[in-house]
Amino acid sequence: MKTILLYALESVDEEMLDIVNKGSYVPMYQPLKNNVPNGVLKKTPKENWTFDDKRKNGLDVCARVAISYALPYNIFGLVQNCISTKEMMDTLTVSFEGTEEVKATQINDLNRRSVKALNCSSAEVFGFFRCRLGKSC
Repeated sequence: MKTILLYALESVDEEMLDIVNKGSYVPMYQPLKNNVPNGVLKKTPKENWTFDDKRKNGLDVCARVAISYALPYNIFGLVQNCISTKEMMDTLTVSFEGTEEVKATQINDLNRRSVKALNCSSAEVFGFFRCRLGKSC
């Protein structure tokens, strides 16, 4: 479902994936003193936004609407209070895929069970063990 959702968002505008991955677009400017950058970046006041700034800022709203319409009502409840597309996607990812820690634990458990299932008991003849592995008997 996540891949389909990302494809749908990308089909609307290529830059929507940046909004999903990096967060909302906030127009910034570099203050200058004697034509030399001075200080840290600051938010551009809304009245000074360019057409492109307004379009990019609106992408977050469009993406949130698209995600909201795509979700069943019971799942929408998980993300209805999120204030950005990135927050929505992070919430959905953790809810359905788990955190990176959970994924690593699940992989380790799966590996441990696989190795345990393949262990040859001392009473088992190697030929029978090969049959269990699916090799020719």
